[in-house]
Amino acid sequence: MSKKLYFNSIKEKKDNFFTEYCPANPDKLFASLSVNFIDDVEDEDAAKELSNQSKKWIEKYPISIMASAFDKTGALIDLSKIKSASHSTTVISNSKVKEHWRLLNDSEFPDGLLDCNFLLKIYSDIDFRTESEIKEKLYCAQETGQ
Repeated sequence: MSKKLYFNSIKEKKDNFFTEYCPANPDKLFASLSVNFIDDVEDEDAAKELSNQSKKWIEKYPISIMASAFDKTGALIDLSKIKSASHSTTVISNSKVKEHWRLLNDSEFPDGLLDCNFLLKIYSDIDFRTESEIKEKLYCAQETGQ
């Protein structure tokens, strides 16, 4: 099996927002989560929902998450007026979920969690492709002129 895995993202629609969870891969230290609001939202409500969604996703897939909120135009919601940063990073440390409102240094993420076997176990319900499958598909498309 190829050393690189590319998992499909997961999108969910809620009443006034939708989320997109992009699983981690061996090249990244964390998964990413975007909370995209479709209506006007107050900063406090956006920050609260960002926290709620991060906790939900890290409980489902116990891998660190960096999360961001976006307004109805697709622009990043600036939460630095009420939090120390516009992004939250949620990690599991000593079996406890910890949320940080700052960018973390690489050394602050748990070690050794993102090897292929671990990811395949954690993300067993998510479709994925390997690097070799992607290259083969690209090669075939080039050969056929598509």
